[in-house]
Amino acid sequence: MVARINWNRLPDQLGRFEKTFDNNWAQACISLDRTTGKLRLTVNESCSEYRDCMGTLYGSTIIDCAGICGGASHFGDIDQDYVLDSTDYFSYLDLLSNGPQNISSCLDLDGNGKLTVYDALLVADCLDNYNENDPLHNHCPFPKSILDRQAKAEIYIDNHDEDKKK
Repeated sequence: MVARINWNRLPDQLGRFEKTFDNNWAQACISLDRTTGKLRLTVNESCSEYRDCMGTLYGSTIIDCAGICGGASHFGDIDQDYVLDSTDYFSYLDLLSNGPQNISSCLDLDGNGKLTVYDALLVADCLDNYNENDPLHNHCPFPKSILDRQAKAEIYIDNHDEDKKK
């Protein structure tokens, strides 16, 4: 697990920038095991530092939906204008009206290997829940299912040793 804070190096609400970004990350390598029927978490003290697909230490380059490291393709963006919008939604409906066909992985929003009405519904759900003017949220995470807004997860620090910095 790698946590990166203010990785885009944006200013705070008052427009001030950090003096250094060297401490804006942390890493913990964990293993989750349910073989006994109960969740067991162990920390791996000797894991390698995280590198992105370009090999950059704590880098942010990711593999796009077409499988290209640092590529610009986005899930659902049929017209490839880098914005998921109503044009893409209507393009999904047009594709569906033409019957079964081979599709790229970038169009399979639920990851089932087929183009279905559900993929179009996922585009509609994304359009209802994101603001294209928000620089921190410009694409919905796919493949996925429709978000359950009632679900939640909690994470907390159970034990901390200041001397060992862990």
